[in-house]
Amino acid sequence: YKELTYDETGNPTQRRVLKKVKRAVQKNKCAVCNNELPERNAVLDRFEAMKGYTEENTRLICKECDISVQEERGYR
Repeated sequence: YKELTYDETGNPTQRRVLKKVKRAVQKNKCAVCNNELPERNAVLDRFEAMKGYTEENTRLICKECDISVQEERGYR
């Protein structure tokens, strides 16, 4: 089960490295509201879930924007 989950989401180390890359590329700003990203709890948002966590398919956003984006997409 754990390995199947990693196939979809990547492993925690891969996501942690991707967050560092996205934080640098985005100059520590949320991709939605452009506010400073929090030190912790920034969220990797995938444009297309099935494409996984890649640099091209993700953006780093703050928790508040993540909640708004998920509501817009119909998730609760």
